[in-house]
Amino acid sequence: MKSSKQGAADNSGGVSGRVQTLHQRLYSALGLGTRFHDGKGWKWKSTDIEIQRNVLRSISSFLDSMTPDISRRSVVKAGFQDLVGDIVGAMVWILQYKSQAALSLAANVVLKLMNTIPNSIMRPFVNCLSDVPDGGDVASMECFLEMNSRLSTILLRWPRSRYCVWSNSKFMEVLGIMIQKPDFSAKIAVMKLYAGVALCGNGAKKLLQKVEFLGVMVSCMDKAYPISLRLEGFRLARCLATNEEGYPTMANLFCEPLKL
Repeated sequence: MKSSKQGAADNSGGVSGRVQTLHQRLYSALGLGTRFHDGKGWKWKSTDIEIQRNVLRSISSFLDSMTPDISRRSVVKAGFQDLVGDIVGAMVWILQYKSQAALSLAANVVLKLMNTIPNSIMRPFVNCLSDVPDGGDVASMECFLEMNSRLSTILLRWPRSRYCVWSNSKFMEVLGIMIQKPDFSAKIAVMKLYAGVALCGNGAKKLLQKVEFLGVMVSCMDKAYPISLRLEGFRLARCLATNEEGYPTMANLFCEPLKL
């Protein structure tokens, strides 16, 4: 009969073996793409949608195998950050390629990546994942919603990424157009993204300058709208109110004095 320590060791070996197998499958999948040099460094690319989806599934399976204990131990291993760099490089290409067949899966993998890999490892790669396309690149509502889901999570978790969004004037212009659409899902997506931007002082100031947008935010709090949309409106207003200019600006525009 095996001792508990021996059983634990065998189990650990089995888990490590599975991680190693998934690691090898991931590199095999990445090997189906090609590498090119853009003048700054080597990048991964593949225009084949099936290869992209295979890479995404391999990344997802590998991340699923990363228990908190394995993740902590992996941080100190040589080469782990290079592996994360390869994963992020593939994700950036796939997200920028914007294939509808891969986009939804890619957005889910990005969220899984951020929830699995420790911040100390992910920090150097945040700006790569938070780069956003110019307005002309938003090809469809599905693409827009998936991209915003990814960005919203990044903005809430990594403060430095917020500059990449609020300083992109073309993308901010697109958001201003999208929040005016009658589609509730578009309004919710934009307000979630704005809430992340509002956590940055300069980002909040940028939003507070958009009087028309503030009017939309306030109107979305009306009881005639779905509760999910109303909650995002109140949540965004709360984020803006934490800025020193937030409460006075909103009060002057939308509040009326009490009549005694």
